[in-house]
Formats: sequence, structure tokens, C-alpha cells
Amino acid sequence: MPGIGLVYHEEAGREVDSFYEKQGRVKPYESDRDRYLPEGAKILHNPVGVAPAVIVEQEGTVYILLPGPPSELQGTFTESVAPFLVERYGDQGIISSERHAVYGYREMELETELRDLIEQQGNPTIALLIKSGYIEIRLTAKRYKLGRLSSTANAVENYVV
Repeated sequence: MPGIGLVYHEEAGREVDSFYEKQGRVKPYESDRDRYLPEGAKILHNPVGVAPAVIVEQEGTVYILLPGPPSELQGTFTESVAPFLVERYGDQGIISSERHAVYGYREMELETELRDLIEQQGNPTIALLIKSGYIEIRLTAKRYKLGRLSSTANAVENYVV
């Protein structure tokens, strides 16, 4: 985001103060930096931590900046970013993957075992990925709700278990 400076953001300040009040903790001086955001930024609530996520739009591009710790990133994405994206761009579905590690097979053996599933694949897709000491089966699907890739995942497990 070239050319955008940081400015004091009143709403970010309230988010920071609210986090520490709810925790019953004294706000450390270092948390004051979380009050300074790119100019024109829109705040997204962080339900887990103190650092707010922000949306900045510049020259037709939308930048979404998320907090770094995984639990904060995931919580903020689920609660704040996903609804923003659906509102802004419509529900285009979710692409998700499951990974299954398989030990004790050579690639050709596993491919032969899963041939029927591989030849009939559509959504989800099946990929065999060679790793150090094992083979990873990756199932990737586009869907409109979160959850397990149940029917294909169950079929894969039935073949290899």
C-alpha cells in the first residue's frame, strides 16, 4: 500500500481499550501502536486478541490486513472477513482441502487402490503428493458450507484403512 501513512484511529483505540478491560488487565504501553492504522482503513473486529484487522482500499484494490497469531487470524477471518467478502462479492463458495497421510504404500500401489475414485473424481478432486516417508492424499472441494468432505473422505479412508 504505497503512499498511505499511518494515522491515529479512534475506533481502533476503543477496540484496544475494550480488549484489556474485558480481560481485566492493564494495557501495556506497547499496545498503543495498535491504534495507528493506514489512513482510510476500516476496522474489522478481532474476537480473540487485541490487534484489529483492517481493510484498506486503494486504486480499486482491496487490502485485508490480519493479525499474525493463528488463533487471532482464524477468529477474525471467520467473524469479520468472511462476512465482509460475502457482502462485497457475493457468496462464491469455499474451496477447502483435507489431507490424509498414508504410510507403508508406494505411490503406484496407492494409485492402484484409489483408481476408481481418481478416475471418477470431480468435486472434490484427489491428489497424491509424495512426501518424505509417506504419501499425502489431498482432497480439495468447492462448496457453500463449511464441514467435512464426507463422502469422498470416507471412501478414501475405506480404501486405505
